Amino acid sequence: MEQKIYEILKERFGIEDTINSDTDLVNQLGFESISLVELASVLSKETGVKVTHSQAIKWTTVKSILSTLAANSKDNNA
Repeated sequence: MEQKIYEILKERFGIEDTINSDTDLVNQLGFESISLVELASVLSKETGVKVTHSQAIKWTTVKSILSTLAANSKDNNA
């Protein structure tokens, strides 16, 4: 899943920087809330895991995205 997020960031958002799970999406990559919501939409389509806008705008790192996807995936399967 983590690799998929990196691919989406590079392909859909043109991120050329080296990124890892602790890269700050806002301060290092310049993401704004609208970009985070767009990322959530793409991830939902690609993974089948629903993410709310309010969850997406709280994302700060790839690690936080993974946590949300894992939690929501469990909720979807419950």
